This record gives sequence, structure tokens and C-alpha cells, in this order.
Amino acid sequence: MDDQLFRAGVTHIEVTCWSCGHSVTLNPGDVPEGITDYDFEKRATCRCGTGWPYVVKFPKKKPLTM
Repeated sequence: MDDQLFRAGVTHIEVTCWSCGHSVTLNPGDVPEGITDYDFEKRATCRCGTGWPYVVKFPKKKPLTM
């Protein structure tokens, strides 16, 4: 299983705080190379002081339904 934050095909991520809704866009050069989803979520802290990010990766996967 590939749990890298920036796996092949991911151009950028949008990180949103569950608590206050603050959002930020990160590119591969903005985080340490090889960081996993789990490590990023453990380290991420919003300016409001919470540490519960919601991460959306772009480009999004295409839906499997017809």
C-alpha cells in the first residue's frame, strides 16, 4: 500500500482544519520528501491550535461508477 502524501500523480494537496475551516494549499516542495499521510496528519497544526486536518489530494481520482 502506497501511503506517501505525494504519491505519483498528486500535484498538490488542500489541507482544511476540521475545527475552524482554515484552508491551505501545499505543493510537494512544501513538506519533507517521503512523508506519509499518517506522519503529516500527526504533525499538522492549524493556526487556531487544533491538529485535525482534512486532506484532499489533486488531481482527484476518477469515480469508478458509470
